[in-house]
Amino acid sequence: MRGAGGRVWNTKARFAVSLLLGMSSTYKVRGMHCGACEANITKAVRALHGVSNARASAEAGTLTIQSLDVIPREKIAAAVASAGDYTLLDEHGNAVGGPIELDPDGAENRNAKPASASDGSAGHGYRTLAILIGYLLLVAFLGTFPNFTLDRLMANFMGGFFLAFSFFKFLDLSGFAASYARYDLVAEKWKAWRYIYPFVELMLGMAFLAASGTNWLIAVNIATLILMVIGTAGVIRSLVRKDQVRCACLGAVINLPLGVVTLIEDLGMAAMAAFMLYRAFSGEPVEPGAV
Repeated sequence: MRGAGGRVWNTKARFAVSLLLGMSSTYKVRGMHCGACEANITKAVRALHGVSNARASAEAGTLTIQSLDVIPREKIAAAVASAGDYTLLDEHGNAVGGPIELDPDGAENRNAKPASASDGSAGHGYRTLAILIGYLLLVAFLGTFPNFTLDRLMANFMGGFFLAFSFFKFLDLSGFAASYARYDLVAEKWKAWRYIYPFVELMLGMAFLAASGTNWLIAVNIATLILMVIGTAGVIRSLVRKDQVRCACLGAVINLPLGVVTLIEDLGMAAMAAFMLYRAFSGEPVEPGAV
Protein backbone atom coordinates (compact mmCIF):
# COMPACT_ATOMS: atom_id res chain seq x y z
CA MET A 1 0.00 0.00 0.00
CA ARG A 2 2.77 2.33 0.90
CA GLY A 3 4.43 1.80 -2.47
CA ALA A 4 1.18 2.43 -4.36
CA GLY A 5 0.51 5.57 -2.32
CA GLY A 6 4.01 6.79 -3.07
CA ARG A 7 3.47 6.30 -6.80
CA VAL A 8 0.17 8.20 -6.68
CA TRP A 9 1.79 11.06 -4.78
CA ASN A 10 4.69 11.13 -7.23
CA THR A 11 2.31 11.34 -10.22
CA LYS A 12 0.42 14.23 -8.64
CA ALA A 13 3.65 15.99 -7.73
CA ARG A 14 5.01 15.66 -11.27
CA PHE A 15 1.77 17.06 -12.68
CA ALA A 16 1.86 20.04 -10.27
CA VAL A 17 5.50 20.82 -11.03
CA SER A 18 4.92 20.67 -14.78
CA LEU A 19 1.94 23.00 -14.41
CA LEU A 20 4.21 25.58 -12.78
CA LEU A 21 7.23 25.19 -15.07
CA GLY A 22 5.72 24.37 -18.46
CA MET A 23 2.73 24.97 -20.69
CA SER A 24 -0.57 23.12 -20.66
CA SER A 25 -2.62 21.96 -23.64
CA THR A 26 -5.91 20.05 -23.60
CA TYR A 27 -7.24 17.96 -26.48
CA LYS A 28 -10.38 15.94 -27.16
CA VAL A 29 -9.89 12.20 -27.63
CA ARG A 30 -12.41 9.77 -29.13
CA GLY A 31 -12.52 6.14 -28.05
CA MET A 32 -11.77 6.29 -24.31
CA HIS A 33 -14.17 4.27 -22.13
CA CYS A 34 -12.41 3.27 -18.92
CA GLY A 35 -9.40 3.57 -16.66
CA ALA A 36 -7.38 1.20 -18.82
CA CYS A 37 -7.91 3.50 -21.80
CA GLU A 38 -6.70 6.43 -19.71
CA ALA A 39 -3.58 4.51 -18.65
CA ASN A 40 -2.74 3.39 -22.21
CA ILE A 41 -3.01 6.88 -23.68
CA THR A 42 -1.20 8.55 -20.78
CA LYS A 43 1.73 6.13 -21.05
CA ALA A 44 2.04 6.58 -24.82
CA VAL A 45 1.93 10.38 -24.72
CA ARG A 46 4.36 10.67 -21.81
CA ALA A 47 6.93 8.85 -23.95
CA LEU A 48 7.01 11.73 -26.46
CA HIS A 49 10.09 13.94 -26.45
CA GLY A 50 9.35 17.23 -24.70
CA VAL A 51 6.32 16.00 -22.71
CA SER A 52 6.84 16.39 -18.96
CA ASN A 53 3.48 14.91 -18.00
CA ALA A 54 0.11 13.87 -19.40
CA ARG A 55 -3.29 12.97 -18.01
CA ALA A 56 -6.18 11.36 -19.91
CA SER A 57 -9.77 11.45 -18.70
CA ALA A 58 -12.29 8.94 -20.06
CA GLU A 59 -15.14 10.76 -18.31
CA ALA A 60 -14.38 14.10 -19.98
CA GLY A 61 -12.94 12.57 -23.14
CA THR A 62 -9.89 14.79 -22.85
CA LEU A 63 -6.11 14.58 -22.79
CA THR A 64 -4.13 17.25 -20.92
CA ILE A 65 -0.42 17.57 -21.68
CA GLN A 66 2.24 19.49 -19.76
CA SER A 67 5.39 20.38 -21.69
CA LEU A 68 8.27 22.85 -21.81
CA ASP A 69 7.48 23.51 -25.47
CA VAL A 70 4.60 23.18 -27.93
CA ILE A 71 4.31 19.57 -29.11
CA PRO A 72 3.01 19.26 -32.70
CA ARG A 73 -0.51 17.82 -32.74
CA GLU A 74 0.48 15.25 -35.37
CA LYS A 75 2.98 13.71 -32.95
CA ILE A 76 0.40 13.61 -30.18
CA ALA A 77 -2.15 12.07 -32.55
CA ALA A 78 0.34 9.37 -33.56
CA ALA A 79 1.09 8.56 -29.92
CA VAL A 80 -2.62 8.39 -29.06
CA ALA A 81 -3.30 6.09 -32.02
CA SER A 82 -0.40 3.83 -31.06
CA ALA A 83 -2.06 3.20 -27.69
CA GLY A 84 -5.14 1.57 -29.23
CA ASP A 85 -8.31 2.45 -31.08
CA TYR A 86 -8.20 6.10 -30.06
CA THR A 87 -8.32 9.30 -32.11
CA LEU A 88 -7.12 12.79 -31.28
CA LEU A 89 -9.61 15.43 -32.42
CA ASP A 90 -9.07 19.04 -33.45
CA GLU A 91 -11.17 21.98 -32.35
CA HIS A 92 -13.75 21.14 -35.02
CA GLY A 93 -14.06 17.51 -33.97
CA ASN A 94 -12.06 16.14 -36.90
CA ALA A 95 -9.34 13.51 -36.59
CA VAL A 96 -5.79 14.87 -36.40
CA GLY A 97 -2.75 13.57 -38.31
CA GLY A 98 -1.42 10.10 -38.84
CA PRO A 99 1.52 7.92 -37.90
CA ILE A 100 5.08 9.35 -37.83
CA GLU A 101 7.65 7.54 -39.95
CA LEU A 102 10.86 6.57 -38.15
CA ASP A 103 14.25 5.51 -39.39
CA PRO A 104 15.70 2.21 -38.10
CA ASP A 105 17.70 3.96 -35.37
CA GLY A 106 14.70 5.91 -34.11
CA ALA A 107 15.21 9.24 -35.91
CA GLU A 108 12.22 10.82 -37.59
CA ASN A 109 12.04 10.31 -41.33
CA ARG A 110 13.64 13.16 -43.30
CA ASN A 111 10.41 13.73 -45.20
CA ALA A 112 8.24 13.86 -42.09
CA LYS A 113 7.13 17.42 -41.48
CA PRO A 114 8.84 19.09 -38.48
CA ALA A 115 8.01 22.46 -37.00
CA SER A 116 7.96 25.07 -39.75
CA ALA A 117 8.66 28.77 -39.49
CA SER A 118 4.92 29.44 -39.71
CA ASP A 119 3.59 27.15 -36.99
CA GLY A 120 3.20 27.85 -33.29
CA SER A 121 5.80 25.39 -32.05
CA ALA A 122 8.53 26.92 -34.23
CA GLY A 123 7.56 30.41 -33.09
CA HIS A 124 7.90 29.35 -29.47
CA GLY A 125 11.27 27.77 -30.27
CA TYR A 126 12.55 30.96 -31.89
CA ARG A 127 11.42 33.04 -28.91
CA THR A 128 13.17 30.64 -26.54
CA LEU A 129 16.37 30.89 -28.58
CA ALA A 130 16.22 34.69 -28.75
CA ILE A 131 15.67 35.01 -25.00
CA LEU A 132 18.50 32.58 -24.27
CA ILE A 133 20.94 34.46 -26.54
CA GLY A 134 19.90 37.73 -24.89
CA TYR A 135 20.60 36.37 -21.42
CA LEU A 136 23.96 34.97 -22.52
CA LEU A 137 24.99 38.34 -23.99
CA LEU A 138 23.94 40.13 -20.80
CA VAL A 139 25.86 37.75 -18.53
CA ALA A 140 28.89 37.83 -20.84
CA PHE A 141 28.87 41.63 -20.81
CA LEU A 142 28.52 41.89 -17.02
CA GLY A 143 31.31 39.34 -16.60
CA THR A 144 33.83 41.64 -18.29
CA PHE A 145 33.69 44.39 -15.67
CA PRO A 146 35.50 46.25 -14.26
CA ASN A 147 37.99 45.76 -17.12
CA PHE A 148 35.97 45.44 -20.33
CA THR A 149 37.66 44.03 -23.44
CA LEU A 150 36.16 42.55 -26.60
CA ASP A 151 38.18 39.36 -26.09
CA ARG A 152 36.72 38.78 -22.63
CA LEU A 153 33.20 39.52 -23.91
CA MET A 154 33.50 36.95 -26.70
CA ALA A 155 35.17 34.32 -24.48
CA ASN A 156 32.44 34.74 -21.86
CA PHE A 157 29.68 34.54 -24.46
CA MET A 158 31.13 31.48 -26.19
CA GLY A 159 31.66 29.74 -22.84
CA GLY A 160 28.11 30.47 -21.74
CA PHE A 161 26.77 29.48 -25.16
CA PHE A 162 28.36 26.02 -25.05
CA LEU A 163 27.34 25.42 -21.42
CA ALA A 164 23.72 26.45 -21.98
CA PHE A 165 23.29 24.58 -25.26
CA SER A 166 24.88 21.41 -23.87
CA PHE A 167 22.43 21.62 -20.95
CA PHE A 168 19.43 21.45 -23.30
CA LYS A 169 20.98 18.49 -25.12
CA PHE A 170 21.50 16.57 -21.86
CA LEU A 171 17.81 16.94 -21.00
CA ASP A 172 17.06 14.31 -23.63
CA LEU A 173 20.32 12.85 -24.93
CA SER A 174 18.75 10.13 -27.07
CA GLY A 175 16.27 12.59 -28.59
CA PHE A 176 19.11 14.97 -29.44
CA ALA A 177 21.13 12.13 -30.98
CA ALA A 178 18.23 11.16 -33.26
CA SER A 179 17.72 14.74 -34.49
CA TYR A 180 21.44 15.51 -34.81
CA ALA A 181 22.04 12.45 -36.99
CA ARG A 182 19.64 13.83 -39.59
CA TYR A 183 21.98 16.59 -40.79
CA ASP A 184 25.42 16.58 -39.14
CA LEU A 185 28.15 15.18 -41.42
CA VAL A 186 30.02 13.36 -38.64
CA ALA A 187 27.00 12.18 -36.63
CA GLU A 188 25.47 10.75 -39.78
CA LYS A 189 28.42 8.36 -40.20
CA TRP A 190 29.64 7.90 -36.63
CA LYS A 191 26.86 6.98 -34.20
CA ALA A 192 28.99 7.52 -31.07
CA TRP A 193 29.55 11.17 -32.05
CA ARG A 194 25.84 11.85 -31.55
CA TYR A 195 26.31 11.14 -27.83
CA ILE A 196 29.83 12.55 -27.51
CA TYR A 197 29.01 15.97 -28.96
CA PRO A 198 27.13 17.39 -25.91
CA PHE A 199 30.13 16.47 -23.73
CA VAL A 200 32.44 18.27 -26.17
CA GLU A 201 30.25 21.38 -25.90
CA LEU A 202 30.32 21.12 -22.12
CA MET A 203 34.12 20.89 -22.06
CA LEU A 204 34.52 23.78 -24.51
CA GLY A 205 32.21 25.92 -22.38
CA MET A 206 34.25 25.27 -19.25
CA ALA A 207 37.50 25.80 -21.19
CA PHE A 208 36.45 29.24 -22.45
CA LEU A 209 35.50 30.38 -18.96
CA ALA A 210 38.47 28.83 -17.18
CA ALA A 211 41.18 29.61 -19.77
CA SER A 212 44.27 31.09 -18.09
CA GLY A 213 46.45 32.12 -21.03
CA THR A 214 46.74 32.88 -24.74
CA ASN A 215 48.02 29.42 -25.71
CA TRP A 216 45.08 27.75 -23.99
CA LEU A 217 42.61 30.06 -25.74
CA ILE A 218 44.26 29.36 -29.09
CA ALA A 219 43.72 25.62 -28.64
CA VAL A 220 40.09 26.11 -27.54
CA ASN A 221 39.33 28.44 -30.46
CA ILE A 222 40.90 26.07 -32.98
CA ALA A 223 38.69 23.25 -31.68
CA THR A 224 35.64 25.55 -31.80
CA LEU A 225 36.40 26.70 -35.36
CA ILE A 226 36.76 23.12 -36.61
CA LEU A 227 33.54 22.08 -34.86
CA MET A 228 31.55 25.03 -36.21
CA VAL A 229 32.86 24.69 -39.78
CA ILE A 230 31.82 21.03 -39.86
CA GLY A 231 28.45 21.94 -38.38
CA THR A 232 27.97 24.73 -40.92
CA ALA A 233 28.72 22.35 -43.79
CA GLY A 234 26.05 19.94 -42.59
CA VAL A 235 23.47 22.70 -42.20
CA ILE A 236 24.22 24.12 -45.68
CA ARG A 237 23.87 20.66 -47.22
CA SER A 238 20.44 20.20 -45.60
CA LEU A 239 19.30 23.67 -46.67
CA VAL A 240 20.40 23.05 -50.26
CA ARG A 241 18.59 19.71 -50.31
CA LYS A 242 15.59 21.37 -48.63
CA ASP A 243 15.46 18.66 -45.98
CA GLN A 244 12.59 19.07 -43.53
CA VAL A 245 14.46 18.29 -40.32
CA ARG A 246 14.56 19.54 -36.78
CA CYS A 247 17.44 21.64 -35.47
CA ALA A 248 19.19 19.86 -32.59
CA CYS A 249 20.98 22.93 -31.22
CA LEU A 250 18.57 23.14 -28.27
CA GLY A 251 18.22 19.38 -27.99
CA ALA A 252 14.91 17.58 -28.30
CA VAL A 253 13.12 19.73 -25.71
CA ILE A 254 12.71 22.87 -27.82
CA ASN A 255 11.05 22.41 -31.21
CA LEU A 256 13.07 24.43 -33.75
CA PRO A 257 13.28 23.79 -37.50
CA LEU A 258 16.69 23.61 -39.16
CA GLY A 259 17.08 26.79 -41.19
CA VAL A 260 18.86 30.09 -41.67
CA VAL A 261 18.84 30.75 -37.92
CA THR A 262 20.88 27.58 -37.36
CA LEU A 263 23.29 28.64 -40.10
CA ILE A 264 23.75 32.11 -38.58
CA GLU A 265 24.32 30.54 -35.16
CA ASP A 266 27.11 28.26 -36.45
CA LEU A 267 28.71 30.95 -38.63
CA GLY A 268 28.62 33.44 -35.76
CA MET A 269 30.48 31.11 -33.42
CA ALA A 270 32.98 30.24 -36.16
CA ALA A 271 33.55 33.93 -36.89
CA MET A 272 34.24 34.74 -33.23
CA ALA A 273 36.68 31.84 -32.95
CA ALA A 274 38.43 32.92 -36.17
CA PHE A 275 38.63 36.54 -34.98
CA MET A 276 40.22 35.55 -31.67
CA LEU A 277 42.71 33.30 -33.50
CA TYR A 278 43.61 36.14 -35.86
CA ARG A 279 44.33 38.43 -32.94
CA ALA A 280 46.41 35.79 -31.19
CA PHE A 281 48.49 34.89 -34.25
CA SER A 282 49.00 38.55 -35.17
CA GLY A 283 50.76 39.08 -31.86
CA GLU A 284 47.97 41.00 -30.10
CA PRO A 285 47.27 39.97 -26.51
CA VAL A 286 44.12 37.88 -26.14
CA GLU A 287 42.50 37.97 -22.72
CA PRO A 288 40.63 34.96 -21.37
CA GLY A 289 37.05 35.18 -20.22
CA ALA A 290 36.15 35.91 -16.62
CA VAL A 291 32.84 35.27 -14.94
